Amino acid sequence: MMTRVFALLTRSLRVDERSMRTHLMRVLFIGMTYVVLIWAQSMSLMFGAAGLQFFTSMSYLNFWFITLAGAGYFATSITEEKEERTLGLLKMAGVSSVSILLGKSTSRLISAFLLLSAQFPFTLLAVTLGGVTVHQVLAMYCALLAYLLFLSNLALLASVCSPRSKSASTRTVILLGLLLFLPTILNAMIGSLIRDGQLDGQNQFVQWATTLLGWFVDAVPLWRISIILGAAFTGSIFSFQVISNSIAAVVLFGLSWLLFDFMTRNELPVTEGRRLFGKRIRALRWLRPGRAWTSALTWKDFHFTAGGKLMLIVKFLIYGGVVPVIVLYSSFASWSTPSREDIAAMWLWIGLVAAGIELPLCISRIFQEEVKWKTLSLVYLLPVSLFEIAALKVIACVMALIPALFWVGVGVVLNPEDFFDGLGDLLDETGFWMFLFQYALFLYLVAFLSLVVKWAAFPLSIAIVYLVNGICMSMLFWGGGPSNEDGVFVLMIVFAILGMGLLHISIGARLHKLAAN
Repeated sequence: MMTRVFALLTRSLRVDERSMRTHLMRVLFIGMTYVVLIWAQSMSLMFGAAGLQFFTSMSYLNFWFITLAGAGYFATSITEEKEERTLGLLKMAGVSSVSILLGKSTSRLISAFLLLSAQFPFTLLAVTLGGVTVHQVLAMYCALLAYLLFLSNLALLASVCSPRSKSASTRTVILLGLLLFLPTILNAMIGSLIRDGQLDGQNQFVQWATTLLGWFVDAVPLWRISIILGAAFTGSIFSFQVISNSIAAVVLFGLSWLLFDFMTRNELPVTEGRRLFGKRIRALRWLRPGRAWTSALTWKDFHFTAGGKLMLIVKFLIYGGVVPVIVLYSSFASWSTPSREDIAAMWLWIGLVAAGIELPLCISRIFQEEVKWKTLSLVYLLPVSLFEIAALKVIACVMALIPALFWVGVGVVLNPEDFFDGLGDLLDETGFWMFLFQYALFLYLVAFLSLVVKWAAFPLSIAIVYLVNGICMSMLFWGGGPSNEDGVFVLMIVFAILGMGLLHISIGARLHKLAAN
């Protein structure tokens, strides 16, 4: 009986172990450790405590990569079977629901655990470099592993309850954002109201709410990481965050098991759903795609890949609402009221960061959708070149950036003097142009990897660009290369141009190969 339950898990682990991609990922993670070590060594010349610099960078880097993995890697564990219509075949073969969950999700959790384990011996170098104790390293990795366990099962529940990978990733990000930030904000608001006398701190309900929110805040991994990185940390390795995240992971896996048969009892259509647009609601008629534009490919990608008008409105409200929330939180937390320049800078950076994240995410889907739904060969029959097809799809991605660019414009209008002064200074900096070319290289890499891997093209591209840039810059700075920054940045621009040319050719070749199949 136990052999049947773990059969799919055993097979998945054996396939991963024999896959070259798995070993390359481990090498990539160890390479990132090398890059962070070089960076920490250079920072220690100015700030000292190289071990603490190295350990801090590795801790936050691992936290954000685990977070990205939750949205892209773990959230697709069940939905990819739904999209490929193979879940019913697994059930017909007599594979139980718990076996499917273990084989599809727990195998990925074990792979991620092994990636972190490969880093652990190298992270112990922080102890010899100074500023960190072995106790802190052990406590940090326990906290990260508990967070990994929790997030993988949260994404598993979202994957079980979602019809498609995109919706599973979106639900995972929303739930995780609420769990990470909402308790902290509410806790600060209630504390401020108690201090101002607007709430009675002795009230039983207020005390209960404060205690409950305090538990949620203590369970947030970011707070635990900041505590461990504090000076003279002597807390327990198995903290409340570790225990609560582990218990929550078991509960979430149980919910996934309980809901699995109910949520997967019906097969989904092969094509992407258009549920909102398909309903004939007069008040929402203007949200529907309507007639195709002259550029049909741009129209299709804008409405059915980038989200269309509804997603534009949602992003417009979210990006615009972040600054009022920050201002409100600062008033409750008794911070100084943000000035006009501060508000302008916040909207400017929110728009720029949102656009910088949205664009590669959209680019990772422009050809991936055609590959997934087996329509790439039909697109190739159109009387336009491959370059024109790609350009029309990129235009749809740029249109999806309208809300982010709008709030960038608001930030510029509120404080034009500082913006144009800062822009003029940036244009004179070689490092700024190096960053732009490296970002363009990153976009090319995202587009290429989206044609090679089913998931995680975005975080994998971040890791590769980060690793390659770190290795190249460390070789140039410490390997007898140019002695000035501008010379290094010029060489990095040349490397980026060569890389873009190589990836441009590779993308075309990959598309031709996929269209021929």
